[in-house]
This record gives sequence, C-alpha cells and structure tokens, in this order.
Amino acid sequence: MLIPINVLIRNSASEPPVEKTIALNPDTIARVEESGEEGIVQWWADGMDRPHKTRATVAEFAEYVNEFSVVEDEDEDECKPATSDTE
Repeated sequence: MLIPINVLIRNSASEPPVEKTIALNPDTIARVEESGEEGIVQWWADGMDRPHKTRATVAEFAEYVNEFSVVEDEDEDECKPATSDTE
C-alpha cells in the first residue's frame, strides 16, 4: 500500500522549500527524527542517501503512517468455538 506524504524540497539555498506530495510504502521507512527546524521532521526510507523533510512532529508522522498501515477488516466474523463431528 502507498500513502500520500507531503515533503519539503529545497531547490536552492536562497529560496524557501517547495512542498510536494509523494507516495510512500510505509514498510520501507527506516528512521524518523526531529530536524534542526522547528515543526519539521526528517525521515529516511530504504536506499535513501539523504532524508526527506515533512512538516510534523515525530509522533504526528508515526500516527499518520500507522493509520494507513493498520487496516481493520470490518466484515471479520467473531471467533466461534470449534465443533467436532462426534457431537
């Protein structure tokens, strides 16, 4: 499953970063940490040399990713005791 994430991309040191949306496989996230900028986290996924930056806290980022990662099956039947042919 891919989830949408907004990342900040800095094209030059003299210009502010541009916000873009990417698709991310949550199973590939290797690390998330606070950056030196207030309200910004940086995170790495498998194979990345440099981190992406996102406006969030580590807790907010984790909660967002976890919401997409956990899919509950609402149609799942309740557990029922097993029956045997000898009854």
